[in-house]
Amino acid sequence: MSVTFQLDRPKATKSAIMMNYHSRGFRFRHSVGYSVSSKNWDGTKGRVKSGPDRDTINDHIIRLSNVFQECINHYRLAEKRLPTYAELKDYCNSNYTNRFIRHEVNNKVTVDERPE
Repeated sequence: MSVTFQLDRPKATKSAIMMNYHSRGFRFRHSVGYSVSSKNWDGTKGRVKSGPDRDTINDHIIRLSNVFQECINHYRLAEKRLPTYAELKDYCNSNYTNRFIRHEVNNKVTVDERPE
């Protein structure tokens, strides 16, 4: 299982950070709720390398990744399957404070608000 973080539009001056997951035909693309200057993004590490909000955004990426991986692992071990989008949404909402997944369109799930 591999969760990666990339810029949605890496050639743009500023771009949204996206979480990507692919496994056995299951694709999940999720906005982490932050945008950064492309020059401040480390594409190899999938983290913000500089800027005033670097630590806040990187901590958020780590927490979101951990909750997402916990959800995938829970369903793989307990249910012997991958979760549906609705189950991912419910799990993330109940295990990640102040996160609300807003809508699902064409296998994309976007986040409505940032953590405090």
